[in-house]
Amino acid sequence: MINPDIRDSPRRPLIVYFNGTIVNNRNGAHVRVTSLLNLLIGYGCKITVYSHSNHGECRWGDAERTIFSKQFPGVALVLDRRSPVLRY
Repeated sequence: MINPDIRDSPRRPLIVYFNGTIVNNRNGAHVRVTSLLNLLIGYGCKITVYSHSNHGECRWGDAERTIFSKQFPGVALVLDRRSPVLRY
């Protein structure tokens, strides 16, 4: 149970980084970060998820962005492209 005093406090900004999409729950890491986001939402955090849209196996396509916005309303999603230099 969430402490009511925490919910009444100002929203804490928090950035969560994950390399690719999380909404398809393809592995345990996706399930864990989904659970983490739900926990942070319950604590009243103002969350921004930062990710790479062009991940090799877990890309953020239109369908994934739509699922994310429905699953996590109010959570900002910032997508960047992973460059060859970053891969190096």
